This record gives sequence, C-alpha cells and structure tokens, in this order.
Amino acid sequence: MHARSPVCVVGSTPQGTKWGKAIVPTGTKVPGARRSHSRENTTVVASIGADGQTYNPIIIYKGQRMQPAWIQDKNGVLDAKYTVTGSSFIQSHVLLDYLRDLREQLDARGLQGKVSLVLDGHASHTTFDAISLAISLDIDLFQLPSHTSHITQPLDVGTFGIFKKELTRVLTA
Repeated sequence: MHARSPVCVVGSTPQGTKWGKAIVPTGTKVPGARRSHSRENTTVVASIGADGQTYNPIIIYKGQRMQPAWIQDKNGVLDAKYTVTGSSFIQSHVLLDYLRDLREQLDARGLQGKVSLVLDGHASHTTFDAISLAISLDIDLFQLPSHTSHITQPLDVGTFGIFKKELTRVLTA
C-alpha cells in the first residue's frame, strides 16, 4: 500500500447486536412492539476515517421488506441508511450500495482520487461486482484475514470494543 494521507484511509466494520433490552428515558412504556421470542440481530456498518471523520452508517435489519414503523420517528442515527436482508448481515447488494454512498460522501468532502477502505474478511467483499465497482470508484479495498478483525481491525479493537464492553455493563447492571 502506498503511503496515503489519513484523510484517504477509511475503516469499515459491521457490528451486530442482539436486542433483548433497550435503553430508554425513565418512565417510558414498553419500547417497540412485541415480537416473537426469537432474538433478532441488527447490524450497523460503521465507517471512520484514519483522520477521525465519520461516514453515514448503514443499519441492516433482518427481514424481507423494510417496515416504515421501524424508523417512523427518525430518532435514530442522523443520516443513516436503512435496509433489510434475510439474515441482517451484509450481503453483496448492500456492499455495492455502501461503496456508491461512500464515494458520494467522499466527493462531497472534496476527497476525489484514490481512497483505501479496510474491510473485514466477509465473502461479500470479494465478489467480482464489488471489486469492479470499487476500482471504478477509485476505492482500493484492503481485506483483513477472515476471523481476525477482533484483533486486527482498529475499529473493533478500539472504538467498538470499548463501546460493547460499556453497553454490556449497562445492560447487565
């Protein structure tokens, strides 16, 4: 990898959560609708540049169709993109949309030209379509070895590792 300014290096990582509890203001009635007893996973794909700049996340729900009620109050993450997949995990079509959206955000910040994107080892990152699109968008993909992101992905080790520990502490208190 050629030396790049921190402005041109972005790390992206999916963070899955299984909702069993919620953090809401005191006095709030039961948050959300009651669903089946299965624990549903939601994935947040977060991206942060080496310079500290954040990019709009993608929130992936498990489902066949996006339900407007899930985001009707728009009280979630500002400028987040919402989508669904059968598993709530990232899939090829979601990655393609993510790459296009990331390029738009980079261009809006005046960051034309090559950008390095660090990804985990998920198979959706190595499809022909994903690699071709990334090349056309001037995004160099750098994939970490499978099942190592908890050690090698800076966002997993630092930012989200600390967040998950604190969230677990709060929810189990």
